[in-house]
Amino acid sequence: MGTVPLQPNETQGPPRRRSGIDTPLACEVRLDASGEIIGLRFPECEPDALLGSTRKDLETDSECFWQTVHRDDRSEAHQMLRTAYASGEPFHIVVRQADRRPSAPVWRQICLRPTRADPAVWSGWITAVYPLHAAPGAAKAFADLHWEEGIAFNLMRHEIRMPLNAIVGFSELLEHTSSKRDQQEFVKRINESSGALLRLMQSILDYVRLRGQTASGGMDRISLQPFLAETLEHFEACARTKGLHLAFSANAELPRRVIGDIELLRKLLCILLENALHYTTEGTVRLEAKALPPDDFHDRKIQLSVCDTGDGIAPEHVARLFEPFEGVEDVTHRRARGAAGLGLAIASEICRLHDGSIHYEPRHPKGSCFVATVRLDSWVEPSAPPASVGPDDQKEQS
Repeated sequence: MGTVPLQPNETQGPPRRRSGIDTPLACEVRLDASGEIIGLRFPECEPDALLGSTRKDLETDSECFWQTVHRDDRSEAHQMLRTAYASGEPFHIVVRQADRRPSAPVWRQICLRPTRADPAVWSGWITAVYPLHAAPGAAKAFADLHWEEGIAFNLMRHEIRMPLNAIVGFSELLEHTSSKRDQQEFVKRINESSGALLRLMQSILDYVRLRGQTASGGMDRISLQPFLAETLEHFEACARTKGLHLAFSANAELPRRVIGDIELLRKLLCILLENALHYTTEGTVRLEAKALPPDDFHDRKIQLSVCDTGDGIAPEHVARLFEPFEGVEDVTHRRARGAAGLGLAIASEICRLHDGSIHYEPRHPKGSCFVATVRLDSWVEPSAPPASVGPDDQKEQS
């Protein structure tokens, strides 16, 4: 595919310096009306070290640029560029490199934004991200980040930007309006957007923190049934508002007291209960707790289930339920309530830290049930030491 030159013949200009894979590569691209690349230019450095193709090949055939991107990532990158062009938002993506030579980077970051002079011309940088010869710890940390998560992190930039833009925009309107009614509405919108942004950032921080842990570390002594009942009571008002019934049940084998991380367990229950209440319009939300039989290693696990009478989850969504930044509702609805699509991913991490797991079970004729299993050691009150026997007592006994 041919290209449209951004400027007249530049091949006779001053020679460009060669770039290493760690050197940011400045670039300009021209886009057509659909957001497809029809022209490229590299004004500062030769691109061969980073992209694995010569400047001449890239500037004369824009398809050559996409050939340097891993084939599994091209379609997603194409779509995100078209979306960015249509919205005028900056384009930022991390893609895998097609070139697998030892000297080539595994990942590449592309950042572009429209120029003021011509909206069809976008400029920015291409940089290597954690090349193979980088520090092993850094390379492994990034390699462990699955491609789907990398795409999701880029999408999160837009979700974070939305409440921020609302806060800034309504603040500016508030500054220039004299109507008290408008001022109250703007303040309300600012508060809503601030709350959504706070919840969004808290979810991201919670997920990142939990991903970095290998064990819960909590050694709280928990009276289990009162703790579960108390957590459920926090949702009574919400349930009454929606006309829903809350129920709780526990089997006889459930230990009275356990040792665990009380804050993480509360977080787990809150995520599952909030989801159940959000997606249920009539009927019951039930919290069930039971002790499972000991396994081969004599570990005792507790099963916590949150079941509802909502519409259930479509089969095509089930496989990705516990992946980060996923959800069964669309992005617009998630943004409206400050959700990041991280709740079930956080719940899964909490179960992992307690040597357990979580899964979804459909209920018939309708409804959902999320079943979490966690290992909680029983807590037994130490028995009082026997009273010491003094000399006088010994005389009496004799």
